Amino acid sequence: MSAVRTTVTTEVRLFLRDPVAAGFAPIFPALLMVLIGLIPLGDEDFGGRALIDIYAPIAISMGVAMTALVSLPTFMATYREQGVLRRLSATPARPSVVLAAQAAVNCGAAAVSIILVHLVGGLAFGLSAPGTLVGYLLVLVLGIGCLMSLGLVSAALCSNGRVASGVGNALFFPMAFFAGTWTPGPAMPDLVRAISDFVPLGALVQALDATVVGEWPSPLHVGVLIGWTVLGSVVAARFFRWA
Repeated sequence: MSAVRTTVTTEVRLFLRDPVAAGFAPIFPALLMVLIGLIPLGDEDFGGRALIDIYAPIAISMGVAMTALVSLPTFMATYREQGVLRRLSATPARPSVVLAAQAAVNCGAAAVSIILVHLVGGLAFGLSAPGTLVGYLLVLVLGIGCLMSLGLVSAALCSNGRVASGVGNALFFPMAFFAGTWTPGPAMPDLVRAISDFVPLGALVQALDATVVGEWPSPLHVGVLIGWTVLGSVVAARFFRWA
């Protein structure tokens, strides 16, 4: 535990030294909420729901995904490229400690982004509170764990920061499509929506949306999030490379 605390403290300091990672990723979802909130609406019908309520789960999921799939792997791969991980391999530090420290720091950044979405959305645009708070928090925990585990796969394997950033973006944008960033779930074609049920970001958005309207998340979406979490964690731990 002492090694974990020391490593986490060091990673927090290094994370905060990068203004792009420490600033943009956590505030991006809140900025998206501002843009959505400022859209002038006429007589559009969103099924009796406010547009800001529909897009809140999408904004939150995108913020977590950006942190997990892009920021986390880029940091770790840069360490590998600079030889930091090679030097750590000569110490008693285990790969799990390094991966856990990175996951903890980026989970903190994801939590900040979620809080900012609710503060900005609630205070400025009347964002509704989750209808099922316990279910909402449960889905957030599962979703963050799922996306972080997938980010750790890239973090464990990519040789340098450029490769990790490229892989992260290659994963992020297709997932964002299936999450409904450009076409909200109800407007998606049936086939696309069926596929999105099994895509991590799509499952997270739909599970969050269910809890927002007062329902419990679908067992399918919960199972998808857990399944990807287990798969990502096992692969990351098994194939982690120091150099």
